[in-house]
Amino acid sequence: MNEEYTTAAARLRRKLEVLRLDFRASDNNRKYDIDECLMLLNIMERNTGEATQSTTANVGGVEAVSSGSSDL
Repeated sequence: MNEEYTTAAARLRRKLEVLRLDFRASDNNRKYDIDECLMLLNIMERNTGEATQSTTANVGGVEAVSSGSSDL
């Protein structure tokens, strides 16, 4: 994929992770929406062959480490 997509995907992932942490800290149920967005971003990256650096995601209350190609 091109550099612009890679940069945008990385920025979006970071923004979603920050929002997720904020919602999680405030016990806001919107954290589940952010989990879904992160999962969709993982699917997009997997389908476009985009590799990203490892990140941690919490889906359904279970910690899982994602390398951009896992099934969250």
